[in-house]
Amino acid sequence: RVGNSGRHDRYATTTLSTWSSGRAAIVGDAAHAMPSSLGQGAGVSIVNAVALAQAVAHADDIDAALGDWEVAMRPMVEGWQRRVEDVASQRSLSRTDRPSEQRLVELSSEDSDRKHARHEGTNA
Repeated sequence: RVGNSGRHDRYATTTLSTWSSGRAAIVGDAAHAMPSSLGQGAGVSIVNAVALAQAVAHADDIDAALGDWEVAMRPMVEGWQRRVEDVASQRSLSRTDRPSEQRLVELSSEDSDRKHARHEGTNA
């Protein structure tokens, strides 16, 4: 995005009820995709994959290890999904093709600018 000329489209995330079945598991975008707004998708995927490898490396019961891994990792993954979704939704509101929505964004920005100017001691 360059200045206000860019556009941020909405991005669908992936939320699954479980990341494993039997002895098989999925990680990364297949399990928990997220918008690229904060650049966290690959990092979260790597952390999740390393945790998976550690969970099953010496496990006698793979099914139980996968369940424990998911219980441990899901709060972190879903927390990042929420944070990234929040940023993505704010950015998608910053540019819109609908004039009425764009005007609301502009008015909101103008109001915010006036508040900041008053706070800094200038008249706006």
